[in-house]
Amino acid sequence: MGGRAQAGLTKVIHILADFLLSAESKEICDRDLHAFMDMCKQLGVPLAPGKTGPCTPMQFLGITLDTVSMEARLPDDKLEKVRLLIRSFLGRHKVTFREAQSWPVC
Repeated sequence: MGGRAQAGLTKVIHILADFLLSAESKEICDRDLHAFMDMCKQLGVPLAPGKTGPCTPMQFLGITLDTVSMEARLPDDKLEKVRLLIRSFLGRHKVTFREAQSWPVC
């Protein structure tokens, strides 16, 4: 979302049923998280307790986000799938988008 959402949240990424809030400081992030949780409660949207709250590292869409070490990491199984995909394409002159998409990387 560009700018500020109506609930007063600064930065929200929404993909399917996953939300990621980010902010310039822990204080702003805490404020935004509470506002978001209040909005969800008012709308009757259930939140997964084990997945709600500021934490680092955290999982989002299968990626580990670590704001302390400033890293985004893939789990070993996904890395291995990507390596297999790349090896299968080595030596080829072209790869179609459909071929690359058909691999179960995620």
